[in-house]
Amino acid sequence: MNHLIYPIYNGSFSVGMGNIGYDVSNIDSYSFLIVNEENDGAILVDTGFHPDYIPGVGSTAAGFTESHFDQILSRHGYTARDIKTVIMTHLHWDHTGAMAKFPRARFYVQGEEMRSLVHLPVIEECSFSPSHWLPHLEQFELLEGITEIEPGVRVLFNSGHTGGHQSIEVQTAEGKIILVGDAPFDYTAMWENIPDHFWQFFRKNFGERFYWHDKVRKDISSFLISRQSLTREKPDRIRLKEMRQLGEKLFTSHDPALSRFAAEGPISLLSVHRGKDK
Repeated sequence: MNHLIYPIYNGSFSVGMGNIGYDVSNIDSYSFLIVNEENDGAILVDTGFHPDYIPGVGSTAAGFTESHFDQILSRHGYTARDIKTVIMTHLHWDHTGAMAKFPRARFYVQGEEMRSLVHLPVIEECSFSPSHWLPHLEQFELLEGITEIEPGVRVLFNSGHTGGHQSIEVQTAEGKIILVGDAPFDYTAMWENIPDHFWQFFRKNFGERFYWHDKVRKDISSFLISRQSLTREKPDRIRLKEMRQLGEKLFTSHDPALSRFAAEGPISLLSVHRGKDK
């Protein structure tokens, strides 16, 4: 079954890290609307960031509007209440900012993503905003590895970037496109190399609100127990090299090349290939 993929531009953000050399600047952020060409069913991938939650020191946002999802969905004949399926590549803060906009959706998340949060190192807490997703746990559908969401759309378990990161393989009329989220990005070296005194200073002076309250891990554990998912064998990973073999083209959630499709229409492999020839 073939689908159209429409990138949704959420804006861009810059994360400041003081004087320790790990700043990231002007990062474009995209969600994706996947439309079934046969029945016009809609699937959303991720919900972008919100400027109220950008960790770091002196972090900023640009190009964000509260109504961007409503505007894009309306352009294609949908409202937020029409969206019944949202696939979350992972639960980092820049992918979960608008989950509250979709009260009738089921959020498809890897069970391993939730299990990994129970034992998340404290220094990584600021990469997640529980306020975005804790209120919506009852809407979560936990997946265990490769899963078909509907004919022509399946998720691929990656891990790596987060404990339960997943990518989305989408069948289009031109071939398979894989939305790889943040799968190519590995921050292990950053976490290992940022000195402890930075985190102590950050938490004391700027970042207390980005750290979790004591009850968060208990709430996650209770949720996993209620779904009989607290302990499971970790699924086999599909790595980036393998995904390159599965799809005609891969797109990350921060790919600047998506800007023309966000303005012009669905992602076209023919257009991508023409661009390479220029």
